[in-house]
Amino acid sequence: ESDGFYGTPVTDKSVRSRMNIPFKIAGGDEALTEKFLIQGFDKHSFVGFRTMTPFGFGEYLRASLYHGIDVNQAERLADFMRTFQKENK
Repeated sequence: ESDGFYGTPVTDKSVRSRMNIPFKIAGGDEALTEKFLIQGFDKHSFVGFRTMTPFGFGEYLRASLYHGIDVNQAERLADFMRTFQKENK
């Protein structure tokens, strides 16, 4: 969907987690990653993306859907990610 703007280290869709979603922005672009984190917090109160993942700490962020995330909140995240991509591609 993102034409490579968002990337994941898990290329085999059959083994991807539905609860933890590791992703990087624009090939790991640090400036865009920081912008994503700041806008996500400022506009939507999203927190906790920059955590230790099985792929290390750094270019990959992680959306964790474990703790009380409902469908509406997941859709808000997806909408934010689509908007952010359009504005920063």
